[in-house]
Amino acid sequence: TIATTTTTTDAANINTAEESQGQEDSDGSSYDIPVVPVGFKDYKVIQDKDKIPAQVILLKRSTFEQIFMQNPRNDGSDGYNLQAEDDDIVLKMYSFCHLEKVYFYKRYAYIEGRCADSRFYNADDFIDHILEDKYQNEVEINKIISKHNKSVEAADSTSTKRKINSPQMIAYGPMVTGEYLSSFSGFFIAFEYIKSGGDLKAKHLSQLQAQLEEIHSCNIAHCSLSLRNIIVDINDDARIIDFNNSYTDEVSEDGRYPILLNHLMDGDYDQIVHIQERLVSDDNDDNNDDK
Repeated sequence: TIATTTTTTDAANINTAEESQGQEDSDGSSYDIPVVPVGFKDYKVIQDKDKIPAQVILLKRSTFEQIFMQNPRNDGSDGYNLQAEDDDIVLKMYSFCHLEKVYFYKRYAYIEGRCADSRFYNADDFIDHILEDKYQNEVEINKIISKHNKSVEAADSTSTKRKINSPQMIAYGPMVTGEYLSSFSGFFIAFEYIKSGGDLKAKHLSQLQAQLEEIHSCNIAHCSLSLRNIIVDINDDARIIDFNNSYTDEVSEDGRYPILLNHLMDGDYDQIVHIQERLVSDDNDDNNDDK
């Protein structure tokens, strides 16, 4: 039996697995945690590195809807409309299995049964912290981006605001499976799939700068800008991705940015400089090879 989920980007609060089971959504429909079938393998792994606290897979639209959104609220306003039948979905999974068996033990050692990092008492404490911090933070940041993009769409032609072209968050929530040590026990965030159109080049720097300025206008510092967190789509547009390490804070009434947020935004611009140096160096190498 496949349970259903109605979690979408308009949810007011992030529900933990315990809070979500059996709840009613705002429209009166029941909220059940998606149950991923035992032995499910109808996906392609995109990212499964032990240095990163999440796994990323690619699903077909039909598979995603069947398991994670059997009764989706895709009304075009609160939800997300999946159009073409062949649309793929990127699923980012904050998996208990991945965190405990791979990420945790590669980064933190036990000392007499306790975690070497003094912030955490044991492995379970560390896992709970990562799940809460990374998953919820990424969801909240993407909610802010979605709200910003909707305001841009609703603005008149005189507005100077631009949309943030990061992959749109489609759905999120807890997930479970009956399979032992499965990647599908934990939390998921679903994003639209952006097809790659080529490599990042120096010519894309102005796009990156404009996108970063728009992200900062939402009081968000990305905090981990690098070549691996930027993709170029089939329209040759550069897109910034991966906001699980991002930071946001409220600006004061007089318009002043908090010290930490301002510092982290400066760090984003420093990373753009490093990326520029790398791209210019690569372009020079290519030119020398052509001679």
